[in-house]
Amino acid sequence: MKVNNIIGYLGQIKKIFDIYEDKTLEYMLSDIYSKVAINENTYIKYNKNKQKVCIEEIIQEIKKNNMNKDEVVEFIRDLKKNELLLLGEQSKLKINKSDNKELIVEIIANHFGFIELDNQIANRTSNETSVTAISNMDEN
Repeated sequence: MKVNNIIGYLGQIKKIFDIYEDKTLEYMLSDIYSKVAINENTYIKYNKNKQKVCIEEIIQEIKKNNMNKDEVVEFIRDLKKNELLLLGEQSKLKINKSDNKELIVEIIANHFGFIELDNQIANRTSNETSVTAISNMDEN
């Protein structure tokens, strides 16, 4: 390997070091490892576009779009049962493998729907009541 190649690699390493400038080396290595050591089992073939997608990306998409329960059901309905089980596992939900697909979809949708409801309640103005926030949730 030539020195010019090493200089190029050191430039890339410097960019990584700049991100973790105020952190410890142990934290940096642990964080990098957690990001690159994703188990192949956390990837699924997502039926909408037939590409491999990380389960975490699906979770982030649901959270980013503040999906309510019905939207989550529509979003994950086409996943296979084993993919739904992985999604539930990544979301730290207790789902029995013997549950049918519809029940698993419902459990996952309830989980994310309640996260959205909690966010709406937490962000309501002081003159709103929880009844108003819940009625707004029903309208969406």
